Amino acid sequence: MKRGFYLVTLGFIFISFCFSEPEGVPEKVGDINLGANSIKNITVEGLKAIKENMVLEKMESKLGGNFANEKIRKDVENIFSLEYFSDVEIYKEEKVDGIELKVKVKERPLIKEIKYFGNKDLSAGDLENEIKIKKDDPFVQIKLKRAIEKIISLYKEKGFYLIEVTY
Repeated sequence: MKRGFYLVTLGFIFISFCFSEPEGVPEKVGDINLGANSIKNITVEGLKAIKENMVLEKMESKLGGNFANEKIRKDVENIFSLEYFSDVEIYKEEKVDGIELKVKVKERPLIKEIKYFGNKDLSAGDLENEIKIKKDDPFVQIKLKRAIEKIISLYKEKGFYLIEVTY
C-alpha cells in the first residue's frame, strides 16, 4: 500500500513539473506578453469627434504590456492633457488570459465658429493671433477667460478703457 502511495505521489509531482511554467518568466509571442498581468485589450468609449488613436498614443499602458496602477494614473493625466475631454476614467477587468482596460471619456464641445462684432480698432485677424483660440479647438472655460482678458488688455493699450467683451 505504501509503495502504491509513493508511486502516485511521485507520478503527480512529475506531471506537475512537466506542465508547469517556470516561475517569473512570462509567456511571450514577439513583443506581446501573454501572462495574466498583461494587457490583452484596450477599448475607448465615448468618442465622437476625436480619433481613438489620439487617446491610445497618449497612454503609457500598451497592448501586451504589463498592467501597473502607476501607469493608469499617468494615462489619465496624459489623456486630460489633450484638453479634449472633461472626464476620463479607466476601468480594469481581469480575465483568465489577461487584463482588459476600458477607457471612458467625455468629450468637451468643439468651437465651431468665432465671430467678432464691434471691433473697429482691432481686426479679427489681430484678435485671433492674440487670443490663441481657434476653430475646432475644445471649449475650455479658463482659455475663454484668458482670451477675454487679453482682448480687454489690447483695447486698454489703445486707450479704450470702457471695453466690454461678452460671449
